[in-house]
Amino acid sequence: MFNLFVRPEAMQDLAAIKKASAMDHARVLVLLQEIYADRTLLSQLAEDGVSDLNTFKIDVTAFGAMQRLHFDMWRIKSYECGKNYPMPYRLIYAVDNVKMDYHIFAIMKRNEGTDYENDPELVARIRNVYLQLGLPFAEKR
Repeated sequence: MFNLFVRPEAMQDLAAIKKASAMDHARVLVLLQEIYADRTLLSQLAEDGVSDLNTFKIDVTAFGAMQRLHFDMWRIKSYECGKNYPMPYRLIYAVDNVKMDYHIFAIMKRNEGTDYENDPELVARIRNVYLQLGLPFAEKR
């Protein structure tokens, strides 16, 4: 059974979101709670696809820039039910298939026109956490 861990770096992101917008903070917390509570979904968070939760629809895709470097990282884009535009935050996480764990490394704000996959600060941050945890490298996708 897979487990979900929110890393301290992502907790810092949550604190920054709370300072900027209590409403966005609450929405992200609900999203995390719904993901954590859905054991079937947790078993599928390393596969591209769309899933419906109670309050959100989520779109899981590989974090391409990191996957090309063999880091087994993914991202979740979420939509509130009944809305056509995505929430402005993405969950960036890694998979440890050996221990059956997901580690959320970042909760980053998605700004239109910004390519977060090639953001050197974000990439360095999540790469360093991945390496510190000693997570296994994935086969090339």
